[in-house]
Amino acid sequence: MSQETITGLVIAGVVLAVACAGVVGWFVVVLRQLDQGWRGIQGRRRDLESMLKERGSLIPRLTEMTRHRLAGERDTLARLAPLRAQSIGGRSMREKAWAEGELDAGIARIIQAAEADAGLSGLTEFEETRLALEQSSGAIEDAARAYNEAVDAYNRRAAGFPGSFLAGLSLIHI
Repeated sequence: MSQETITGLVIAGVVLAVACAGVVGWFVVVLRQLDQGWRGIQGRRRDLESMLKERGSLIPRLTEMTRHRLAGERDTLARLAPLRAQSIGGRSMREKAWAEGELDAGIARIIQAAEADAGLSGLTEFEETRLALEQSSGAIEDAARAYNEAVDAYNRRAAGFPGSFLAGLSLIHI
């Protein structure tokens, strides 16, 4: 082999090595971004679950305050405890979201009935509980929106190349 041929092969080898290193580097960067996105999703999920538990702790107080005065809402009051349990301990976010929707409707119905009852609507404890429930509902909506946005962003990133390739290798969560 001539000196020019050897030089050409060395240059081609170096170019190939640099290209391979660039591709591997790109995969590593994408993998890190996806891992960071996954961790962000898990953090937002923990935040949301924490808020659901916090709000769930207000349900027994609301139920106890209103149970004796709202006889016409006994069925709604009886449904709040199982919905609360499902909201906190549901297996999937979809199950928790369904329970939250039902819980929101039940709480709204109880609060509406309680506000019509002069004996309850003037109680400081009832007003504090009502306000805490309203605030927690807003915080839960914000946390759920942030969680859903994080999941959507992650899914978009994971669906493209090289995310789909990395998922095929079971290196990322889909």
